[in-house]
Amino acid sequence: MPGFESFADAPKILNAAFLDSEAEFLEVAAQRGDTSGSCAVVALINGLNVTVAHAGDCRAVMKSNNKVIDLTADHRPSVPSEKARIKAAGGVIKGGRVQGVLAPSRSFGDLDVKLSCKDAVIAVPDINSYRVEFDKSGSTFLVLATDGVWDAMSSEKAMSVIAKSYAKNKNPAIAASELVELAASLNSDDVTVILIVWSIES
Repeated sequence: MPGFESFADAPKILNAAFLDSEAEFLEVAAQRGDTSGSCAVVALINGLNVTVAHAGDCRAVMKSNNKVIDLTADHRPSVPSEKARIKAAGGVIKGGRVQGVLAPSRSFGDLDVKLSCKDAVIAVPDINSYRVEFDKSGSTFLVLATDGVWDAMSSEKAMSVIAKSYAKNKNPAIAASELVELAASLNSDDVTVILIVWSIES
């Protein structure tokens, strides 16, 4: 993996980290006959600078300057660019799933799908950088969460829950827990939430 000399190196570091993780995951999976898989979303933060990488249907969402912004776009076979990539790799889409099995079109692991078509499902991340902006009256929130949240509610609804809780408690852990609890009550899928808050409030 390349060295991290400055924050400008964040994209290449994240790309290398995803590819190295995939190689290690598949090596262990092959040894164990493990066909499990995982998606991921990661944020590197330096002050107000944020670089986000993701593969799959985990999502990063920001509420900045009173606007809710999806920082990632889910990797699914219904997305035209992903559909074209899958077909070019020789893969098929059945019932909205890659090889008729997998809902996300990028992931770590999922050895069975990758053995049936090597490059139909990949772990190459999309990577983008952002600058946090906020007004003087409030806070900026960054939520990193699994699809168990986003399958249960919109990005706007999730941020509404976070903002309401944080305004009341000023505690990121409580706000994240309240979002987890709501999503878990609406969805049987896995639910994990990380919340980062920037605030200029005294």
